[in-house]
Amino acid sequence: MVVCLENPKCREDDGDRLCSLPEPVIHQIFSFMETIDVVRASAVSQKWSLKSLTLDNFGGDESGNYKVKIACPNLVSFNFLASWAPDFAFEDLDSLQNAFIFFDIIDRDERDNESCHILSKLLNELCEVKALKLSTAFLRFHFVLEERGFIPNSFNYLKSLVLSVSMADWVVPSIISLLNCSPNLEALTIYFEGDCDDWKISNKSIFCLTCHLKTVELIHVAGDENELELVRFLLKNGHVLKKLSFSWMEDVENRKEIISRIMKLPRSSSNVALEFLEPKPHDDFLKY
Repeated sequence: MVVCLENPKCREDDGDRLCSLPEPVIHQIFSFMETIDVVRASAVSQKWSLKSLTLDNFGGDESGNYKVKIACPNLVSFNFLASWAPDFAFEDLDSLQNAFIFFDIIDRDERDNESCHILSKLLNELCEVKALKLSTAFLRFHFVLEERGFIPNSFNYLKSLVLSVSMADWVVPSIISLLNCSPNLEALTIYFEGDCDDWKISNKSIFCLTCHLKTVELIHVAGDENELELVRFLLKNGHVLKKLSFSWMEDVENRKEIISRIMKLPRSSSNVALEFLEPKPHDDFLKY
């Protein structure tokens, strides 16, 4: 199955009532519709010029083999939330700046060639965005791609990266790889979830940490050894870091002890400020 989201060419006398609505209203209407209905709506509207597109709980045919073509030349923000990614084809998306990809790997062979091809192609389509947000499952596939010998994509324009991470042993190589592929990154946000393999992060020179990364936000912090190892690595290698903030997980009782350990860690940046924040209400990765 092939699904197309693109700017149609309509006759002037088509009487396109959808065009007369403000863009935020159109997007709100589409947010309540099934994806296939959004596609049908786009076929009768000459104003498919949305700046933001969200495909939530997206599904194709029962076999899971389907393609999605998106050709929205004014699109700035793209959010995709589903159990798995289809075979995307993007056209005329030079305006795209922000992308959020959230999916889970459910009963799927993460090492099969088709899955690796789909993810590699999607990463390539997003390589010019300025802000990128990725789920834990996406990071897992990114790690598998590197294991399989796929050449990592470079995100040369990326300024902001938001990640949801588990504590599995493959998480660190995936994070390091993304940092290496994002030489101009300025802001990093990491949302912790799950536990609990032991992390050991070798000190190594990473261009964005040396020259550009200024702010890091760690969310849902419990103060376990893996999180502290990551903090040690960031403080040791973040030469231009200006701010490192921590938002606690609820019910962390030994905060003073954890803060004391963090404050004693060596820092490469003399200007970095450490900020410790109370848990955020309704703590949910999807809201960051």
